Amino acid sequence: ALQSAVLGVGAWLVIRQEATAGVIIAGSILSARALAPVDLAISNWKGVVSARRSYRRLSETLASLVHRSMVNADPHPTGIRYRLLETMRAFVLERLDESGERLAAQAALADWVATITDLSVDVTVGE
Repeated sequence: ALQSAVLGVGAWLVIRQEATAGVIIAGSILSARALAPVDLAISNWKGVVSARRSYRRLSETLASLVHRSMVNADPHPTGIRYRLLETMRAFVLERLDESGERLAAQAALADWVATITDLSVDVTVGE
């Protein structure tokens, strides 16, 4: 919109013979370069809002798990570190062993971690 306004003002100045067509081109190029960071911020804003919303939901979920004594929240110099209670961890592993799904769950976790960290490495899962 602003680049169109720059072109419109340039055309108006050319019509009034106060500028040349070269001024329109130069103004268009300069305004495009000057506004590139603004255009980039606007195009990425939806992602920023989505990330903030996701962070808030994750924080609420972790607080809920701490409140229900399923996770411990340990202070750390860089912030809070969350840790699954050992009894909960043992319970989950026991249930996975009973159902025969432990290796599949470990492989799925490894795939998920590789995906979110954008790694393309072979991961071998075993006991």
